[in-house]
Amino acid sequence: MQHDYNVMSEHGVTDQEYVDQFGLPQALVGKPEMNEWMINKVYEDNIRDCTEGMEADGHAAASKKECKKAAEKNRTEAKKLLHTVKKRRGY
Repeated sequence: MQHDYNVMSEHGVTDQEYVDQFGLPQALVGKPEMNEWMINKVYEDNIRDCTEGMEADGHAAASKKECKKAAEKNRTEAKKLLHTVKKRRGY
């Protein structure tokens, strides 16, 4: 039986569901590296989505810097959560 490592597996979400839903590489199924990959994907997506939104509202000049700052804060929080989950699970 394969072990699911994604942080939501405690709530019944499988690694395969993460791969299917978020377009992660199939090779990450059953590997703890899945979480780091997902954190970085969300970070990049957050910067892109935020920047596009700010530019659409006419704030192009400061958008990238502000969006990176917000995305970095979210990534730091996600890494803290991942650390807590890994410690609790013992890996």
